[in-house]
Amino acid sequence: MAHARHRNDSSPTVYHVTNALIGEPGEITLDKRQLSRLSLIIRQAARLFCVNVISFTVKPSGYSLVCSALAEPPSRDELREHFFNRYGTRREMPDFNDPDVYDRWAARLRDFSCLAKDIQQRFTQWYNHVVRKNKRRGTLWKSRFQSRMLKTARQAMVAVKKTVTRTRCPHRLIKLRGQGWRKTKRGVAFLRDRALPALTAAGSAGLLVTYVLLDELSRLPQTPFPIKLLRDILADRMEKNF
Repeated sequence: MAHARHRNDSSPTVYHVTNALIGEPGEITLDKRQLSRLSLIIRQAARLFCVNVISFTVKPSGYSLVCSALAEPPSRDELREHFFNRYGTRREMPDFNDPDVYDRWAARLRDFSCLAKDIQQRFTQWYNHVVRKNKRRGTLWKSRFQSRMLKTARQAMVAVKKTVTRTRCPHRLIKLRGQGWRKTKRGVAFLRDRALPALTAAGSAGLLVTYVLLDELSRLPQTPFPIKLLRDILADRMEKNF
């Protein structure tokens, strides 16, 4: 018997969501092309939904993502922005001034369960149609995805580190990962003076992303003291925010 999913819609909450392919381990596995497609679908869903996909990873047996769901419904302008970010001019913009249309879209696009279901449904349709050439029907995924609320900063940091292969953050910060200190000096100034205040103002999701990047930078050879200090200050701030 399926139990009610643990969730908190009264305040901003971070969730760790995972699901695996059906069948015995190894019965169905995703190759490089299929993993790339699943990554694309997750990124497209992240642009459409008002749920903030902090980080995710895909693997031959399934996917794992960390997301932050807001407590307040998105505004009409936010819905328009997300819809345009996903579809551009390829699809007609819904009339969000209509109360019924607004309520339906607002409820859907702020729901992390709808996000996971949309990802799984779209990938299944693509897999059955393109990979199996319409010779297969039915879902690829286990009946229910797994989700848990991350209630402490430590839990959140561990989950994000495990899924940090794709992080939703400014492009200039992504370039800092894995580069030598000389190449990152300007980036660190950008991080300290502009990105850090902006991300921390965004709440728990921004704090998580920033912490992970600072932690990676702190592991580079000849990392200066300010980077480690920023990381430790941010970790302390995260503990107070959760």
